[in-house]
Amino acid sequence: MGYRDILVIAIKREENALKLYNKLQAEAENENAKAVFKILCQEEAKHKLGLETMYDDYMAEMGD
Repeated sequence: MGYRDILVIAIKREENALKLYNKLQAEAENENAKAVFKILCQEEAKHKLGLETMYDDYMAEMGD
């Protein structure tokens, strides 16, 4: 598996985690739980953005 493929898988995993935490935040009945899921959503969004930046940089280096 190449570097590009690894980044694509990692981005998808972060995206899935973000969707899960968004869903759990929406379904949470306790305000403290909602706050925790909001923080987790923000963290996953940062991770996803970082991986997407790495992917874009890599693809630029490869000439795509």
